[in-house]
Amino acid sequence: MTPNPVPEIIESLCGVHWALLNADGVIVAVNNAWSAFSAHNGGVGDYVGANYLEICSQALQANNQLWEAKLLLHHLRDHLDDKVDEPAPTVCYSCHAPDEHRWFEVSVSPCQRAGGKHLLIVHRNVTAQKKLEFSRERALGMILHDLRGPVGSLHNVLDLLLSLEEDPERKRLLTSSLQTGRRALELITSHARFIALEQGGLHLEYEALDLSAMIDTWRQIRANQIRYKKQVLKLHIEQAPEAPLPHGERTLMQSVLDNLLTNAMEAAPYGALIQVTQCVDASGLHLSIRNPGAVPPAIRSKFFEKYVTLGKSDGTGLGTYSARLIVEAHRGTISMNTPDENSTEILIFIPHLSS
Repeated sequence: MTPNPVPEIIESLCGVHWALLNADGVIVAVNNAWSAFSAHNGGVGDYVGANYLEICSQALQANNQLWEAKLLLHHLRDHLDDKVDEPAPTVCYSCHAPDEHRWFEVSVSPCQRAGGKHLLIVHRNVTAQKKLEFSRERALGMILHDLRGPVGSLHNVLDLLLSLEEDPERKRLLTSSLQTGRRALELITSHARFIALEQGGLHLEYEALDLSAMIDTWRQIRANQIRYKKQVLKLHIEQAPEAPLPHGERTLMQSVLDNLLTNAMEAAPYGALIQVTQCVDASGLHLSIRNPGAVPPAIRSKFFEKYVTLGKSDGTGLGTYSARLIVEAHRGTISMNTPDENSTEILIFIPHLSS
């Protein structure tokens, strides 16, 4: 007989598929919706007795680009190894059928039952929400497409005026405006490509990355804000002698740096030191961004989720989410920790192309 150590909290869950895992990650109970979904979608029974971690690992072996399975596996291991004891951030993933597109959201929550610690895995159909998001993103894509023309024309006019100008001060202002216009075009391109990335339809265009130049680009754009807050950005670079240069899609990785460095600048107090450490070794690129000012406890577990923000009047909650998607599209990892209660550190790893 199938064991039924179902906690009271999941008795009330309707319209979702849930499974209960024991401390080893083995499925010990499921609901009828879980069993029915498996039966209608080519599953092997209800999977009671199967190890859920092994199921996620097999999905990764079949397709290493399934960052959702990788993230879920990470959350599961953290809970089972007692590294965390609070619900993990939800993970949204695609689960398309031959005749329809579907998306589900999965959550992981610890619970105590007879026999010790268990994990509750809940899958919820969010197809309607995702279709609405895609409609908004298609509209945004059209806007970005329409913006490219006038911004490009403005850029070309500034370039022409700069070539004709002789006054040094006006040349300086035109040069600055031209750089801003060029960055605006790059932002339009990166946003359009990010939308394609989020929808799973983007092939990355790899090239060698000069992280120092990319950080300088951000510094030039944000120069007035940095000067106003009297902050200092210190970059430390370590390059192993035989290590190849890091590679990635430059416009997308520039977006990652822009978002994370801007977050660090806005979170850090006046006069603060923002430290960026870049280390390239045989495995890949290791990047650390550290700033004074800790992420509020209320959003730490959801830091890389979409639309999560706190205490920022103009915050959208998209910067860290997009950074995560872009890094993981490069087969990398990104994490946030608070080394102490007064600082925040973002750690990024991007493997070499041959890794």
